[in-house]
Amino acid sequence: TADWQLGRRFGNVPGDAGTVLHEQRVETVKEIARLAQERHADAIVVCGDVFERELHTRVSFARFDKLDG
Repeated sequence: TADWQLGRRFGNVPGDAGTVLHEQRVETVKEIARLAQERHADAIVVCGDVFERELHTRVSFARFDKLDG
């Protein structure tokens, strides 16, 4: 996969669509992780930017701790 740019805000997208795009990125990463677990993958290769910004908090990473929530 490539260029997840998690944390990106879509200010140029009107209405709630920007929020939907932001959340869909998180859900997509969770699905990739779920599939990797299901298929017993040893690794997931991510090329390009994983995060939109360099600074992240524990909250940023906590969103990915559980695949089901």
